[in-house]
Amino acid sequence: MTVRLLRLCPHYVFLTQRDSDTGPDSEDGHESEAGHDSEAGPDSEAGPDSEAGPDSEAGPDSEAGPDSEAGPDSEAGPDSEAGPHSEAGPDSEPGPDTEVGPDSEVGNDSEVGPGSEAGPDSEAGPDSEAGPASEDGPDSEVSTDSVVGPDSGVGPNSEVGPNSEAGPDSEAGPDTEAGPDSEAGPDSEVSTDSVVGPDSEVGPDSEVSTDSVVGPDSEVGPDSEVSSDSVVSPDSEVGPDTGVGPNSEVGPNSEAGPDTEAGPDSEAGPDSEVSTDSVVGPDSEVGPDSEVSSDSVVGPDSEVGPDTGVSPNSEVGPNSEAGPDTEAGPDSEAGSDSEAGSDSEVGPDSEAGPDSEVGPHSESGPDSEAGPDSEAGPNTEVGSTSGPL
Repeated sequence: MTVRLLRLCPHYVFLTQRDSDTGPDSEDGHESEAGHDSEAGPDSEAGPDSEAGPDSEAGPDSEAGPDSEAGPDSEAGPDSEAGPHSEAGPDSEPGPDTEVGPDSEVGNDSEVGPGSEAGPDSEAGPDSEAGPASEDGPDSEVSTDSVVGPDSGVGPNSEVGPNSEAGPDSEAGPDTEAGPDSEAGPDSEVSTDSVVGPDSEVGPDSEVSTDSVVGPDSEVGPDSEVSSDSVVSPDSEVGPDTGVGPNSEVGPNSEAGPDTEAGPDSEAGPDSEVSTDSVVGPDSEVGPDSEVSSDSVVGPDSEVGPDTGVSPNSEVGPNSEAGPDTEAGPDSEAGSDSEAGSDSEVGPDSEAGPDSEVGPHSESGPDSEAGPDSEAGPNTEVGSTSGPL
């Protein structure tokens, strides 16, 4: 008779386990199991076919859904919830007021902070950490040795790669990907369908907009923005307080310095540099191995050719072109619709007026001026302090 009563009792499994403790008003579902030295707090509930491993602990008012599993030495904090078919690995800890969604997994030695949520079909890898009040959306993955900071969000169908970090108050939008060893700083945002490549960094208060890519080994500095449909190529750097406009590209091994701006549909070629407080206008292109120095402007629809230098405080006007291997000296200005041919030089404090042309292998000396609609032919020289041609 005694054996029969044990079999019919809802708690018959717990009665066969040593040193287990089921708190007041708690409920253990059909065919559930609690391991050695485990503890279920007051008002807690373990669903049918659930399992709590040895030395595990479920806090007050917690709930473990059907077919769920809590590994050895794991702990579920007060008011926490583990959804159906979910799994918490050994030595893991879901904090107070947390929720682990259906079909989700919290890996070995992992932690889900207080007030956090891991959405359905999400996965938190071994040794990962989700800070307080953070959220991992449905079908998302936080990989091994990664950290999602407090008050942060990882959107649906998103992935945070191994050894990566998403800083406090940061947000990764739906369908985004952060590669291995990448970092998203505090208050940063990676928007929908965007990718942050391996070993890359998105600085504090920065934004990577929709459908954009930050390539491997690249850096987006603090307070910067990479607009929608843009690309920051591998080994590139976008400096602090910098903006890269929509549909734009920063080429491999390139650098956009502090407080610079690259307008919509613009392109900075491989190994190029746009220095501090400079602007590359919409639909403009800075060619490979070229440099736009500090406080300079490349106007809309303009082109700065390969191996070309635009010196500090200079301006290349709208619809203008500076050919390959050319140089524009400090404080110089090339007016709208002007052209400087290959291997030419415009000296310091010089000006080439609108609709002007400086031919190949030509030189315009310091303090010189070429008036509107003027032309200096190939292999010519305009000396210093000269007037209009």
